[in-house]
Amino acid sequence: WKRTDGVQLPAVGLDKDFKLVDESTGREVAHQTLPNGQVAFVAEDVPSTGYKTFSIQPGNSRVMTDTGSGDSLENRFYRIQFDHATGVITSIHDKELNQELVDSSAAYRFNEYLYERYESTEPEDPSTWYRVSSASLKANSGPVASVMTVKASAVGVESMQQTVTLYNDLKRIDFNLDIVKSPSGINGSNYADHGFKNKESVYVSMPLSIPDFQIRHELPGAVVEPTRQQFYGSTTAFYSVRHFTDISNKQFGVTVSSPDVAMMEYGRPSSNPIFPGKEGDYEKKMVYPSNSGLYLYLLDNAFDTNILLDQRGPISFFWSMRSHTGNWQKGQADQFGWQVLNPLLPRIVEGRHSGTLPIENSFLSIDKPNVACSIIKPAEANGAGVILRFNETQGTATTTTVNRFQQNTV
Repeated sequence: WKRTDGVQLPAVGLDKDFKLVDESTGREVAHQTLPNGQVAFVAEDVPSTGYKTFSIQPGNSRVMTDTGSGDSLENRFYRIQFDHATGVITSIHDKELNQELVDSSAAYRFNEYLYERYESTEPEDPSTWYRVSSASLKANSGPVASVMTVKASAVGVESMQQTVTLYNDLKRIDFNLDIVKSPSGINGSNYADHGFKNKESVYVSMPLSIPDFQIRHELPGAVVEPTRQQFYGSTTAFYSVRHFTDISNKQFGVTVSSPDVAMMEYGRPSSNPIFPGKEGDYEKKMVYPSNSGLYLYLLDNAFDTNILLDQRGPISFFWSMRSHTGNWQKGQADQFGWQVLNPLLPRIVEGRHSGTLPIENSFLSIDKPNVACSIIKPAEANGAGVILRFNETQGTATTTTVNRFQQNTV
């Protein structure tokens, strides 16, 4: 589908002062330099499976304004309030829906770093949970977005910095978490003797306030409701979500999408619930979550297969969220998830190249937003022709028309 979305462009090779011009409309496009050095702008109406051209011309750059150690971000869609001592989010108010999205009564705070560690060799002994001990906040704003940078101190990391980005004209909130993970204390030489000691896990909590909620998330090939649409005896502890998870009721909901977070949990964080005796029998495990909290499961060494014992060093995580009216289908959670996992890719092209292309073009477009093309490949059987495969993303029988190169219909 044609989309309008944020773009972050590396500043390498760009002059300090320049302006961006949309070649399709001739209008100048606002841009700004973010705290990470990237140049941010919003590209409007980028064609489906195609491109759009922006020219880089001499002009004055628009940089961010340092607004000091504030504790809030705001645009025409959201008002976000931060706790000045820890950097966690205490409130996200959706102005369009007139809804508070954060559950302030939850055991853990919104966007809070949680670190669990086992100090005993016996798995039956309780673990210790750590939270951020202190943080400093710095707010910046500009013509494209406002950014809150949180530098925090916590157990389990040597350093931690998070940025929360609120675009002025896009209804989404972006989160970047950069940590330098400290050693776990387990290595190959002491592995046989460690038992459960030094097992650890890292989460970010997102306690949402959505009454009468239903959960939907995308797994490979399907959108399902966890627990209620699972086989008896299958795990409800954590899920490897594909493009999105959505928690909503008939009135409103929230969609979360991440290309980096491996697993998600609902209702509570629990690092090793499949260990015998941790949570009781299957009947207890198959109970639907009692609250609309979402937990991003970032790191874990509690599994003895296919997981590194020590995950030290720099690691980055990105995720994005958006609130919407109606259930997940009306709120187009599938589109949001596909967009987050397929960001717009900027490329700087210099000089003239052979051939002729228009200033913007779509190589493939589909006239229904709930249909996505997943594969384009040469036919193997006879060596001629092309195979296209499509996924319907909302569970609705659909007839669609596919166009290529804007003028030819397949």
